[in-house]
Amino acid sequence: MNLQINPNVYSKKYAGTNTPYWLVKCQLPNPTPEDPGATKTYQKKHPTASQAELDKTRLMREYGGGSVSIEQLKEFELGLHRLQTCDGDARGKPPLTAIEWFIANYKDPSHTPLVEEAVKNFHAKHASNLRQKSREEYEVYLDRFIQHFGKTQVGGITTQILQEFVDAYPSPLHHRKCLLGLFAFCSGGSRKIQSPHKWIESNPASGVVVVEDKVDKEIVILTLEEVKAALAVALLIGDLPYWIWSLFTGMRPEETKKFWTLDGYGWDRVNLGGGYIIVNSEIAKDKRRRKTLIRPVLMEWLHYFRATGEPMFPTSHRKQFREIKRSAIADNKFLINDLLRHTYISNRVQHFDKSLATTAAESGNSEKIIKEHYLDLITDEASILEYWSLTPSCFGLTAPSPEMNEEQEAEAAA
Repeated sequence: MNLQINPNVYSKKYAGTNTPYWLVKCQLPNPTPEDPGATKTYQKKHPTASQAELDKTRLMREYGGGSVSIEQLKEFELGLHRLQTCDGDARGKPPLTAIEWFIANYKDPSHTPLVEEAVKNFHAKHASNLRQKSREEYEVYLDRFIQHFGKTQVGGITTQILQEFVDAYPSPLHHRKCLLGLFAFCSGGSRKIQSPHKWIESNPASGVVVVEDKVDKEIVILTLEEVKAALAVALLIGDLPYWIWSLFTGMRPEETKKFWTLDGYGWDRVNLGGGYIIVNSEIAKDKRRRKTLIRPVLMEWLHYFRATGEPMFPTSHRKQFREIKRSAIADNKFLINDLLRHTYISNRVQHFDKSLATTAAESGNSEKIIKEHYLDLITDEASILEYWSLTPSCFGLTAPSPEMNEEQEAEAAA
């Protein structure tokens, strides 16, 4: 007989002993010739909730006209087992509670936008809330994500997919940070950006684990061939002064930006006659004043740039810098911070006095760091010698002759 029944399970306790039991109760069909629609009350006590749920399922199957198949029953039993044994707040919850929650919260992955569309929306909303540097950081890391998953729907991105993506590249912390921001936006959980849509229920990036090795973090540097290739590209598209300055002073990117953009700095703080550069505490990362020597190769370049008037930190630096790295260096080095600085320190400590103290003083670092991470990082002496010989003439450049005043012209004519 096909009758819609609705068995309920009640949690109760025996009087006197307080021993728990679970009661299954419902109205079952009990037709008679006089009353085909008559029913009777069914009640049965069970020592466990799982047994009560199984009894409920049996009743629905027997009196519901076979509405629950054998396969469905097996799935239900497996689901019930998962609820009884899982970790977290869902453990022990009744199946109906779990089903109701699923109905209210389930998001069909096929109804979510493509990742590339979500990233576009994210950038549009994010732009006004970020500094330029942070905005460019999100663009770099999320563009890489789009290359792999741009045509995947947002709802199809899982924590496992994100974990494997983050593990496959350098700078996992930066990758995770950008993915957390993107999927917080997609799930409506961002505190900074109000999303008009809640495409997914939760943030899959929140489960991504990054273990950073702070004890023995390997320093990565450019090879001599990469240095020469990068300088050649920089000569063609611009940003050559920045590369030369960073490779032969070892200044950090933010220090270089401040040195060449703050009032009172720039060429006013470059002592060509004395052969040194002063990095004051207000722009130094460690807030300690330091002096960097201008060695012959850098001296030639500085005279060249001074004569040509090329900007040492052009407004288009970041865009050009990325283009140069993409063209000239290995992919696994693209996102590494302070790459030029690491290259300078490694070549400096090997070529000159091998003094930990003077190298640390010039680079604004500690002797311990120099010894553990930079000393003997380069072993090819010929490569080191060539590095410190990369003058303008190596790239076919000569400094233009300075304009002469009237007195100098007269002396030259005589």
